Amino acid sequence: MAQQKYLGIDLGTSNSAVAVSVDGDVDLINNARGEVNNPSVVRVSKQGIVVGHKARKYLYSDTQNTFKEFKRLMGTETQTKPDRNGDRWSAEALSAEVLKFLKTMAEEQCDTLFNKVVITVPALFELPQSRATSDAARLAGFEQVELLPEPVASGLAAGWNEQESGKAWLVYDLGGGTFDVSLLEARDGLLRVVGHDGDNFLGGRDIDRVLVQWAIEHIEQHTDLSLKTDHDDYAVVRRHLEHACEQAKIRLSNTPNTQIELEFEYDDEDYELDIDLSRDQLHELCKPLIQRSIDICQRLLNSHGLDLERLGRVVLVGGPAHMPLIQTMVSEQLAPLAETQQDPMGLVAQGAALYATTIGLACTASTESKAETADESTLWLQYPSVCTELNPALLGRVLNSGLNVQKVLVKRADELWQSPEVEVDEQGVFSIDLAIAAGSKAQYQVYAVEPNGETRVIPHNTVNILHGLTMSDPPLSRSIGIALADGRVKKFIDRGTPLPAKRMFSQSTVNHLEPGSDDSLAIPIVQGERYKSRFCRKVGHLTIEAQHLKAALPAGSAVQITIEVNRGGDLVAQAYVPDHGLLIDGVAQLTMASVNPDELIRQAQGLNTRLSDLLKGAFREGDEQLIALLNPLSAPLHAALVDLADLNAEDTDSCQRLSRELMDLEAALEEAESRHQMKELVQECEDRYYETASVVNDYGDDT
Repeated sequence: MAQQKYLGIDLGTSNSAVAVSVDGDVDLINNARGEVNNPSVVRVSKQGIVVGHKARKYLYSDTQNTFKEFKRLMGTETQTKPDRNGDRWSAEALSAEVLKFLKTMAEEQCDTLFNKVVITVPALFELPQSRATSDAARLAGFEQVELLPEPVASGLAAGWNEQESGKAWLVYDLGGGTFDVSLLEARDGLLRVVGHDGDNFLGGRDIDRVLVQWAIEHIEQHTDLSLKTDHDDYAVVRRHLEHACEQAKIRLSNTPNTQIELEFEYDDEDYELDIDLSRDQLHELCKPLIQRSIDICQRLLNSHGLDLERLGRVVLVGGPAHMPLIQTMVSEQLAPLAETQQDPMGLVAQGAALYATTIGLACTASTESKAETADESTLWLQYPSVCTELNPALLGRVLNSGLNVQKVLVKRADELWQSPEVEVDEQGVFSIDLAIAAGSKAQYQVYAVEPNGETRVIPHNTVNILHGLTMSDPPLSRSIGIALADGRVKKFIDRGTPLPAKRMFSQSTVNHLEPGSDDSLAIPIVQGERYKSRFCRKVGHLTIEAQHLKAALPAGSAVQITIEVNRGGDLVAQAYVPDHGLLIDGVAQLTMASVNPDELIRQAQGLNTRLSDLLKGAFREGDEQLIALLNPLSAPLHAALVDLADLNAEDTDSCQRLSRELMDLEAALEEAESRHQMKELVQECEDRYYETASVVNDYGDDT
């Protein structure tokens, strides 16, 4: 049997990595520079497409043809400006080029054709984003794709030989563009995802963005230079600032003081500036962002009824997560940091490769020796590459009848164990329970037992089995349901449900449809946790067209709705109208709509007015409960207004981020308004009750 290999890819915002698992050993694939990390940067050159470090060199000198940080735009309608060939690129197409690069690198080093892969995604990626990742993988040449949440992959790699069962622990994954946290538990060899949370618009890039804005303000205060967002040179200068600020941030992890070193051309003039920056200044700037991530961790713990005393440890993942400030705040406010010998930058890719092993997503070496071919014709074996039990089963069949094998036994390579002799049946089939030590890797050899009791080796590839954690199926990131006619959401599949998942419910129509007319009945499919559908993401729809009906469909007619989601982020939806025998297939909405900056500004200003009016009323009435609900909304809304004032209309990433933040703020504000209205309704009910009771006492009889 040819050696089987398993591929895992961490498709990151800033950097990507690839790992291969062989016989339970996981190796990170190094690039030509001997590094694990490959910049997620794509450049269209005269010679074709280049990816990684070769592309990154041109971030500042060829901005039109060099693209970076497109992961946060996965699943959106956004495309790049035309490149040198006049082509526009989607985030999926750019991601496909990164995946092609990683795939080729792994194939060349492992002499294997990798057509199956596990790719990691942020824990809170929505269906359009997950589907876009799967599409990118297929564009890159992969035939089978499984998606795994990034913190779960990290937890699997970090806890691979975990012996401490029953203890909850957090994986704190702060990457370049996203923040994820998962609450995990290892019990009886199974790694279970208790829950997860995160923010798709919080990462190292956002720390850099705050630092860049501080640097721009410093430049304008201490020089006569004013950087205008609509200036032709602004994009190039901005990229210089981002790179210089990122490098200064990294240096401050090892030194208390550094300089942001700038050298750029603006408005036909050369500028060379050094801005002093201390670790304390950096901490002061990014502390609110780090606190935001810790608040998300605490929200996750609270939602599962866990206090900090029941939390064993925290595993830090991602480059930004290893800033001294983050290590200090996490250990002080959450739990002790876990010690790991693994490369934190490659932990996600390693976990992806391990998961591919546990689900049997194997690829076979492309070149096999003659000996291997002969071995395959001699003995067929089936066994788990990874197991949680201490006595995994080995199923075998002797394919060459000329060997005349009547009995077999198995010996472990360490010579500390061998199986009893087992009869081979008429078809050449046998089954043996092996023995393996907890947390170890073992090799086994199959022997034929001669009538005189002597043994001889049966030629076959070495059997390698690893005892370690396996994983429960990855969970759904956000709940999926349908939007009802009254604006509410009816959930079909709750967040945290293991994937793949399939649910069927029966609903009733609200409108009358007459056959032959142009009328239709839309059933929007949404994803999110909000009570109202307009605060959730629309991810698909079902439509009952009147022209397809043979008879009238009265209001109140039954409709059976089926929703199915697989591990690759694919959504399948169907509606069945039993009275008509009509089956309707749903159409997944694969892209998220683009955002208009002017509309964002109007939305933010409207929210600010509503919040101010509510706060004034609450202070006037002395409503401390309402004030406590509204006060936390002021700071993020003010920050959004500041960001919108400086927003570059072409910064699609910031537009998407602000759109999400404003939607969450509006939902929270509406919830506060509803509670305030409920209080007024309760007061009105009490007044009516006492008025009515008084009338009944004065004028009513026993009846």
